[in-house]
Amino acid sequence: MASAAAVAHLLFALFFSVQVVQNKANWGVTYAADKICASNGSTVEMKCTYTYPAGYTVTEEFWCFQDNKNLKVNSDYKDRIQYNCTKERCTMKMADLKWTDSREYRFRFITDKSDGKYTGIPGITLSVTALQVEVTKIRVNESCTKAELKCKSSCTGDVSYVWLKNGEKVTEENPHITSLRFNDSICCALKGQEDYCSASLYAPKLPSVTVSPSGEIVENISVILICSSDAN
Repeated sequence: MASAAAVAHLLFALFFSVQVVQNKANWGVTYAADKICASNGSTVEMKCTYTYPAGYTVTEEFWCFQDNKNLKVNSDYKDRIQYNCTKERCTMKMADLKWTDSREYRFRFITDKSDGKYTGIPGITLSVTALQVEVTKIRVNESCTKAELKCKSSCTGDVSYVWLKNGEKVTEENPHITSLRFNDSICCALKGQEDYCSASLYAPKLPSVTVSPSGEIVENISVILICSSDAN
């Protein structure tokens, strides 16, 4: 039969284990999204909510990398990010996105007790991309050019695109569009980031002819005729 001391020790160990499990369950960070894809040069927001046990007071809250250091002290980020944290919610706005910003971001908070530190793992994975319009099919006749286009990016998962024709948004919100006519300039963007469109695609303009040398042309001299048409 186990001694009273052994039983007491076992009960203490069980009680301590239950307390640890309960405390762990009361700490947490929930992100609004686990992946974000954004255009190079654009601005993005990362949002989260967090929880912690009663009896603790949060003294510091910030976003970080795997090193748990506040991004505000990072010279690459301090002038490009803003925090908006209130009532167990925290948003980080990051401007002027660069290719090197493609990585995982975590939220961390610190309380007034030595055991009261928590980092939300895994965090949000940011992918910075460039957009490109690809022509998959094309048909040219005298009156117009029609083409099937595809918006390409390095984004993965469920991504929505929008198309802009001559600066105005068109109804399609998918990676394809099937009409391109003379005098139309078309680009694509990630939904919600219409200000960061791809390079515009447009059909050939009406051709023009130039002659060299210019000026008066006399009989029996040679000239060069150049036919050109602007297009992208």
